[in-house]
Amino acid sequence: MSHSHRSTLKQSNKPFKAGHASKRTLKNKAKGKVERPSEAPRASVRKTTLNSEEAKANRRNAAKIAMKNKRADHMAAERMYTGRSGAPKVVAIVPLCTDADVHGALASLFASVGETYVPSAAPAATLQTKFKQQRITFLKPARALDAVLDAVKVADYTMLLLSAKVEVDAFGQEVLLPAIQQQGIPTPMAMIQHLHAAASSAKDQAAIRMSLLSYTTYWTADPDRTLALDVPAECTKAVRFITDRLPKSITWRDQYPYMIPDHVAARPAADAPAGVTDVVDVAITGHVRGNRLSANRLVHIPGVGDFQIAQVLSASTHAAADAMDTANEVLDEPDSDADDLVSENEPDDLMNEQTWPTEAEIALAAGRGIKRTKRVPKGTSSYQASWIIDEDDGSDAEEIGGGGAEGEDAGFTSHPHASANVDWSHVTGFSGSFNPASHGQPDRHTGGDGDVDMSTDSGSAGGEAADGDLGDDDEEYEDVEIDDRASVWDTKMDAAEQARQLEAYLEQQRRERAEQAEEDLDYPDEVETPLTVPAKVRFARYRGLKSVRKSPWDPYENLPRDYARLFQFENWMRTRHRVTKEHAEFATVAPGNYVTIVLRNVPSHVANVFFLPGVTDPADVVKGTASGALFWVVGLLPYEHKVTTLQFSVQRRDEYTEPMRSKDEVIVQAGWRRFRAAPVWSEMGRDGGNKVFKFERFLQPKRVAMGTVFAPNTYYGPVLLLAPGTESQLPAVMATGNVVGADANRIIAKRVVLTGHPYKMHKKVAVIRWMFYSPDDVHWFKPVQLYTRNGRTGHIRESLGTHGYMKCIFDGPVQQNETVCMNLYKRIFPKTFASLIAPAVPGAAAYAEVWTAPPTIAGADDEDEMMMDE
Repeated sequence: MSHSHRSTLKQSNKPFKAGHASKRTLKNKAKGKVERPSEAPRASVRKTTLNSEEAKANRRNAAKIAMKNKRADHMAAERMYTGRSGAPKVVAIVPLCTDADVHGALASLFASVGETYVPSAAPAATLQTKFKQQRITFLKPARALDAVLDAVKVADYTMLLLSAKVEVDAFGQEVLLPAIQQQGIPTPMAMIQHLHAAASSAKDQAAIRMSLLSYTTYWTADPDRTLALDVPAECTKAVRFITDRLPKSITWRDQYPYMIPDHVAARPAADAPAGVTDVVDVAITGHVRGNRLSANRLVHIPGVGDFQIAQVLSASTHAAADAMDTANEVLDEPDSDADDLVSENEPDDLMNEQTWPTEAEIALAAGRGIKRTKRVPKGTSSYQASWIIDEDDGSDAEEIGGGGAEGEDAGFTSHPHASANVDWSHVTGFSGSFNPASHGQPDRHTGGDGDVDMSTDSGSAGGEAADGDLGDDDEEYEDVEIDDRASVWDTKMDAAEQARQLEAYLEQQRRERAEQAEEDLDYPDEVETPLTVPAKVRFARYRGLKSVRKSPWDPYENLPRDYARLFQFENWMRTRHRVTKEHAEFATVAPGNYVTIVLRNVPSHVANVFFLPGVTDPADVVKGTASGALFWVVGLLPYEHKVTTLQFSVQRRDEYTEPMRSKDEVIVQAGWRRFRAAPVWSEMGRDGGNKVFKFERFLQPKRVAMGTVFAPNTYYGPVLLLAPGTESQLPAVMATGNVVGADANRIIAKRVVLTGHPYKMHKKVAVIRWMFYSPDDVHWFKPVQLYTRNGRTGHIRESLGTHGYMKCIFDGPVQQNETVCMNLYKRIFPKTFASLIAPAVPGAAAYAEVWTAPPTIAGADDEDEMMMDE
């Protein structure tokens, strides 16, 4: 082993200027940062020193207090569900397979505790268990997306109903599970049907259990086992699991009070608006869940609207009232702080320029839709008759030209409808109808009482001659009714041919739209300058910005009229924190109380679109004359009835491959509401202070975008963009996200990129062509900055020639193969207001939305049918 000595040749030199730095060096290190001088010296904070024993005692005391509070909350939650007066636990049964039997599953669960289940068309069934005297309410939604979402939204547990013989189909895997996962799955549990029928050996049954457990844990990690409904002992375990375990809370849902009524009663409206007769007061009885309830807040009925509370009364949970019961005691009533039903502002049109039509213009517009007859030679069709010019039209033209004494004597211009028989006696003094075209003479064809008078000033001979002429005309002429063009086309168009042409047109639109979405991903916002229209006219509403992040933009300039109808929040996030805190502190009715809520002026058709306990007969649901939809209500927070610019962040799902264009109408579920809207997409991120964000023409995959709609305010809740299905296509969950805010000053700037190409170059100067095609356009856009793909910036110096060539100067040499670009921006807004989706009425011919799985699914995916506009 070789030996080596420590090296002695290393030297350490003295560092240069180690203890001093010049002012220039310090200034460069600061990089413009200036230390703010303190106005007053800060008061010294006296630190209290604690020894280890005191600090340990403080930590123990804090942990003891936290444990005590947590135990108190746990006991209060258990007390809410325990006893005969406790609220029942709600379980939503979600059938994921086509052979799932909801009634068979309920029969097995009821039989496990010694009860008998009677199949019914009601949307819920209640089981009285022997465990802690608790009750369980099972919700039985139809295998439809909207029904499952509503049931899971108000449930404490979610029972995923699986089959051992049939796999989960596309509707369950691609539609139901992603939707309820984004909305929030409350305490899931997996139940298996047909296990013994699918496998006889215990080994095969265990393999099926493990496979289904692995499948359910992919969507939610909560279930640790799968229970078979074929085994009575496991059914008992399922019931015991529900009664012993407290449901997990869903944060956004716990901010609101909601109720699944046990009984509903209609009362005559006490203060109905004048002239409104189809409204009633509805008394809803049930347990308050979630947050505390206040009579000052509004109550939302899904798909119907928001309503005021008349009063909140206590109710009895027993069939026979005990002496200790305090039923019908008023718990809360609205006061001066109650929310009103005003959802939109009323714009003051008198502040704008008035261009109201005159009475003559209104009469002219009203007469355009009236069919008229024309006297033409026999054999002339109505289409040919519409091209024949009347003699009256020629005489009118001569009078307008000033020919003839009558035209000179006339001191006014006749309205096209002034020849009609109108009573002008209050103006002229004549006692008959007056024709202004006859210069103040009464109409000779009408007497003072309106009867027809065929006598003329020339005597009876003239009348006989006129009658003779009319007789001759009857042999050669006839009166033909001139049809409008719509009726002609309706008779000529074949319905089958029209349907074929429409299908071909929509297919072409789908292909073009897919190509536009792909082009927008490769060449975003690039447009071609039109050749026939000047660029300064085509892009008159656009502006140039030096920096989209820093350039100022007044958010109140050139606003549309609809913006005056919206409510604006000064600070939406701060308002949300404040109203949430105040509602939890000052609301009167605590969760768990059994109360009756009286709602004012509810439309009477609510009984036709929901299953109302105590009102709707299950036999009518079987017959198809009544609805079996679940009825529930939710209390809103302050200002959630106001319409504003609601913003939400969403990301498109990878499974949805069709293009999603801005301003396309979609179904939006935001929190408790489900409405139809046309969101405008914009980029997501922080702005530079001017609140300007770039508009996105398409919601591209793997990108988080911001959607903006004119909709009622919503503080909490997930957002789902849904696409209804068709006869051959499944419903789809297009995108998911969350509510972000409601900022009316957020500017969505649509960008267009005009491109040109270098023609001649000399160092930093280049001649650019094909961006504009006239020198006027070059001078108009001269102040706007240019840039290239490689990062060069420049501006227009002057125009060359008459074909739009321009000399530009850049901050560096420009290559021949570069593309010169110019960015122009225009602010855009949502085009429509959101509208609630009304519940389906039984017996209707057809519905616009289909939420169930179709019987047959086509292999090819269809795309939407609208083109992208500029």
